[in-house]
Amino acid sequence: MIKIEQVNKTFVVKKREIHALQAINLEIHAGEIFGIIGYSGAGKSTLIRCINLLERPTTGSISVDGEELTSLNAKGIREVRKKIGMIFQHFNLMPSRSVLGNVLFALKKSPLSKEDKLKKATDLLGLVGLSHRMNAYPSNLSGGEKQRVAIARALANDPKVLLCDEATSALDPETTASILKLLKDVSQQLHITIVLITHSMDVIKEICDRVAVIEGGRVKEEGNVLEIFSNPKSDVTKQFVAQSSGINKVYELIEQDAPIVALDEDEMLIRLTYSGGTAKDALIYELTKKFDLRTNIIFGDIGIIQGTAIGTLVVSCCGKQGDREAALNYIQSQGVKVEVMKSC
Repeated sequence: MIKIEQVNKTFVVKKREIHALQAINLEIHAGEIFGIIGYSGAGKSTLIRCINLLERPTTGSISVDGEELTSLNAKGIREVRKKIGMIFQHFNLMPSRSVLGNVLFALKKSPLSKEDKLKKATDLLGLVGLSHRMNAYPSNLSGGEKQRVAIARALANDPKVLLCDEATSALDPETTASILKLLKDVSQQLHITIVLITHSMDVIKEICDRVAVIEGGRVKEEGNVLEIFSNPKSDVTKQFVAQSSGINKVYELIEQDAPIVALDEDEMLIRLTYSGGTAKDALIYELTKKFDLRTNIIFGDIGIIQGTAIGTLVVSCCGKQGDREAALNYIQSQGVKVEVMKSC
């Protein structure tokens, strides 16, 4: 559905060149939810704005549904944009128009009759769960309701692609979850390709099929979300995954020599990374039974990504050195990644 080839974007600020995007190559499949994640300044917002040519690439090409946008004139780009919806972090609603009026405005140049426009706008508001708020104004809506209006408006012209620019960043966690569920439902019901940019790995693992990790204007890693979480390769991806699991806090406690991670003689602190069927195994019990180790779980985070259990445990193991080494070999033989975080 979307093909990005060798895209570069350079801005000139006070006679200084800023390379916002460098040699970006991505293919986004029809009907999937594709995430782009990066820290502030990574280039992700520039990239998503290049997809509908709100920003024109300095070099390279972008094709949507088989049509190369970078070769089109202004009129051609306007026509293609009708099939590319976009929603923003701060909603961009028209304050002087009602909820219904905001959606109808998107249909202003539609060839539909007045009655059909009204029906379509009403149906879309029903789809996003706002039938009861059609006559309200943006100032009277919650953040989640505003974003639902923005989604309905973005769907008004039957787009094939929906671009989401930090669509949940201004929302609280509960509202974020409801908006992500809505986007997933929209993708499935209307067969729309969604491109979502965020700085939150929790958003990525909740909704996306595949993800590209971007840093310094370059794609550092790309792949299936489950694969990226199970086996991150680049440093920046490892940082995102660690932040999502909360494991960074354990490393901080180790650096601070906090009492919770203090070790006795013949004790070690290990990190276990589970994925798939290994998350169901009674591994901690086996360590105690097979190797005569005293074990204690210090930290745990196990979640579900694409129907597969994946997570991290930090466990203290106390026993003879030979038993500890045998236990580490056994853990690895069970398909569980293991890291010795601290030993004594």
